[in-house]
Amino acid sequence: MGISLEWSGRGTVVQNNTVDGIAGDGARALQSGATWENNKFVNFKKVDGNHDDCMQSWGVTNRAVDQDAIVDGVTVRNNICIDTLGSHSDPLYSNPQGFGSFDGSMQNWLVENNVYISSAYHGMNHSGAQNIVFKNNTVIDSDATINSANTVWMRVSGNKSGTIPAKNNSFIDNVSNKFPAFGQTPVAVSNNQTVVIANYDTLFRDWRNGDVRLKSGQSLNGAGANLDPATVGSNQSITSASGGSVPIFQPSNTTGDSDNDGIKDTVDNCPNVANATQADYDNDGQGDACDIDDDNDGILDGKEATGCQFNPDPMCGQVTTPTTPAAAPTVTLTASPNPVADGSKSTIAWSSTNATSCTGTSAQDSWWNNSTRPTSGSFTDTFHTNTTYSITCTGAGGSKTASVTVALQGTVTETPTTQEPTTSTGVSSFKAGDRIVTTDTVNVRTADMVLLGTQNTGAIGTVLNIAPKVDGGYTYIPVNFDSGVDGWVADEFVTAYTAPSIETPTTETPVTEQPTTETPVTEQPVTETPVTEQPVTETPVTETPTTETPTTETPVTETPSNWLSHFQPQSNVYVVNANKLNVRSTPNGKRLGSQPAGATGVVTNRTPVFDGTYTWVYVEFATGVSGWVADEFLALSGTTSGSTTGGTTITSNGIIEVGDRIQTTDYVNVRDPYGLSGKRYGTRKPGDTGTVVVGPQYMNGYTWWGIDFDSGKDGWVVADYITEI
Repeated sequence: MGISLEWSGRGTVVQNNTVDGIAGDGARALQSGATWENNKFVNFKKVDGNHDDCMQSWGVTNRAVDQDAIVDGVTVRNNICIDTLGSHSDPLYSNPQGFGSFDGSMQNWLVENNVYISSAYHGMNHSGAQNIVFKNNTVIDSDATINSANTVWMRVSGNKSGTIPAKNNSFIDNVSNKFPAFGQTPVAVSNNQTVVIANYDTLFRDWRNGDVRLKSGQSLNGAGANLDPATVGSNQSITSASGGSVPIFQPSNTTGDSDNDGIKDTVDNCPNVANATQADYDNDGQGDACDIDDDNDGILDGKEATGCQFNPDPMCGQVTTPTTPAAAPTVTLTASPNPVADGSKSTIAWSSTNATSCTGTSAQDSWWNNSTRPTSGSFTDTFHTNTTYSITCTGAGGSKTASVTVALQGTVTETPTTQEPTTSTGVSSFKAGDRIVTTDTVNVRTADMVLLGTQNTGAIGTVLNIAPKVDGGYTYIPVNFDSGVDGWVADEFVTAYTAPSIETPTTETPVTEQPTTETPVTEQPVTETPVTEQPVTETPVTETPTTETPTTETPVTETPSNWLSHFQPQSNVYVVNANKLNVRSTPNGKRLGSQPAGATGVVTNRTPVFDGTYTWVYVEFATGVSGWVADEFLALSGTTSGSTTGGTTITSNGIIEVGDRIQTTDYVNVRDPYGLSGKRYGTRKPGDTGTVVVGPQYMNGYTWWGIDFDSGKDGWVVADYITEI
């Protein structure tokens, strides 16, 4: 452990220290109103299972008690953190995480001109972040062989328990390998630059030793730290009473007013900047003295025209010069040959004009989906299913989209007459309740145009009471077919269906031979499935297609739908991350005793309770007291006890955490937001890899993790179908 400021006190200044060769955290910033400036943390050593951090903060006043607290008004400026100044092959080498907080709420921080060089995911990561300004920091990966290349990021998120959202944060002029937002949108983003390891030697003077100032002739548009490593650390010192050189470590601010403006820090809307009037033009909780956008019009004060700082009109001071409209882009996308036999190849080719960038999308091909593509190109692939590709090319004159479907022989290829989709809704000659019959083999799709299957020529169904939609040049209508898959079909491949009349010769059923109580044939409906038996209020299959809830989202254990813990009933567990774990009579209730690290037990069938931060489970321990414990301090010890659906036994490699590398163990849906009601963005196949960036969240009886997959669509997946790698 290097330097730690605990919660007591306020306003301490930690300045000009060097922490060199440490096993643990370089610093713990737990005190509000503190300033951390010109400190250096280098040469971390790995001696145990704890993850090291350059600087860590959290707002939980007692980790054995479920309570969130706020760490407020902290300044982190001109600090350097480097994993090692030596070799990464050192057997004691440790790759510390950067400047981060993971519990409670961090509010009103200024984090500027800091340098982080290591190979952990969390370069700068603040949970429960509110009103934090990240400015001119350089946060980069030191080793392409650890984890994977260019994995270091800067990001904010809500706190672990999901009770404190991230809001009103600003990222300005920073440099990093990644800036994954994952649904958390800062209030201001300006001139943040991404870099890759391959370009470090070209850009920076001596990055391996912490000098990330730019070489002559290089530019990142003013982004990144401008910090001379020689001026940082304990070479900046004062003389002690005994004549020795000691670092500056100032005592706590006992006045509770860090900026000496007469306003206590606890109520000051700018605790680190003097603002005695507490002026706040846009009433966003940040005073004008420290608010980077005083009128909240999306234009930073430094970029506002004179006199426009307090004018929320975004056009204030802007001069509009008539310009000649740029030419609109054009784009074409083809597949040849098309259709193809199952297992055969087709070449996808595209070209564009008046475009500077293109993006590919495909619901069936994750390699192509959400990928950046050149303005022209081609590739060849082998196809086993109908696959639709789209490409959107953008230029100064706007954007254009083209689509093509590679169809297997025996299915219909819906090649639109124009490659530009028109609108999301359309007009069809068919209305709700109409009976239709297919005139050709036709593709059946979800409302998001994902292929579900096909219906053969002559398939009969009923049009549902949902507005038609246009996609790829076709008008689609929702149909409840009498048999087979239901969904959306192109209306040009169907026609009105008229049921044949029933022939009932009078000679075969003479009236005189029929008892008066017998139901005459002429009283039978002419159709066996009249329209009136298909109510227009029927829930269409396309709203809940069978692919929307694949079997991979049904846990193999028979777990109640309100089960909140990621430990299943009858799981064998042991105590981790605590020397003594409190055991209580009720969730967060009276303390009965404790269990030591390594103590083993079994999770019972009692329903877990989530009380804001901790999920409490009841554990029957092998020895000593049993009762309710926080599941954060448990880990799976091996095979679960008891039977599971189908007799299958579940094993685990351990508890997944944010930052872990994972791979999928089965086909699993990707959704956003989490939960079965979240929109499905596709399905991941077994073996797909990615990084855990947010979570866990509990919904619909499942544990959900947010995954940044190495390629393709990112989102939330059920924890049962991923494993740590």
